[in-house]
Amino acid sequence: MAYYNYQHYRSPYTAYGLQGDKYALGSITCLDAAGYADGDSIQIAGTAFELDKAGDGVTPGAVDVNITAGWTATQVRDVLLAAINEAGLVDAFADGADGINLVHKTPGQNPTIIGTGGFEDNYAGMSGGAEGAGQPARFGPVRAMHIGSGDGRMVG
Repeated sequence: MAYYNYQHYRSPYTAYGLQGDKYALGSITCLDAAGYADGDSIQIAGTAFELDKAGDGVTPGAVDVNITAGWTATQVRDVLLAAINEAGLVDAFADGADGINLVHKTPGQNPTIIGTGGFEDNYAGMSGGAEGAGQPARFGPVRAMHIGSGDGRMVG
């Protein structure tokens, strides 16, 4: 049985063409603060994460991501990573010094990512999500049962 990150265990029915659910994956590569202007944003599944370099706030409805001039790509990544995880739309994980890997929490969906400014060419959209074609293998604990107590009851 093979195991894939963010996929259910492969079903024992895979040989019959039945595959478990798959979760969409994406990524963001962060730049140092000089690579962004105040107001640059990355939108994930309809939620905008907007950089606030000037300290004057962000567009109403956007998630405020405060950065400071002179920050490294790692520092920018860390605050963006925290904001994405706090929003709870996707799971986000650090990847190297400047990357963020994204995993959608709902199998079968491929949410849209749109970047502006410094984010425009520095992301990979969410892809690979697919609903399984059958029963994913979700095995629980096996309970041994003894049958044949003599009076027709099952005991275990």
